[in-house]
Amino acid sequence: RFNLGDGFGSLVVGLCAGAMWLCGLAGMTSASRMVFAFARDKGLPMSHWLAKVDENYKTPAPAIWALAVFALVLAFSVSIYSAVVSIATVALYISYGLPIATRLWARLNRKHEKIGPWNLGKFSTLVSILAVGWVSFITIVFMLPPNEQAGQVMGILFLILIFLWGFYVRHRYVGPKYHET
Repeated sequence: RFNLGDGFGSLVVGLCAGAMWLCGLAGMTSASRMVFAFARDKGLPMSHWLAKVDENYKTPAPAIWALAVFALVLAFSVSIYSAVVSIATVALYISYGLPIATRLWARLNRKHEKIGPWNLGKFSTLVSILAVGWVSFITIVFMLPPNEQAGQVMGILFLILIFLWGFYVRHRYVGPKYHET
């Protein structure tokens, strides 16, 4: 049996706990900024509330608290830890994959030809296809047993998002406002 000893073992556990805390904090910071941005552009239910900025701290406190409560509800509603990790991983991959997929769709249908200052040139379509394929593959892998609960939760969330888009968001959300420089 491998033993690090009391002192060094406590140090390693403390470093691991600190790393997990900082990763969680970074995730909450990023996600709450996205919730605030979508709410500011009227892309979420209760946007008027979620887009408020706290007067004292100058932070989007309602967005932060709503996201924290959502994360706690999700964590406590899923009984298997590996399913929680799978949901987090799949959601992260999907958040990267959706913009790539929509840009690829627009490129293949010639709906949006404006290219940003940084691009992959002639390799752009190939890399986009590979990225969308990888996101699709990893989404399936992370929902295989014993994580089928992750698939159920993601399916329910997907249905909720489709419902919200169909009956609420698409009539109100016009997208972010671009500023030409």
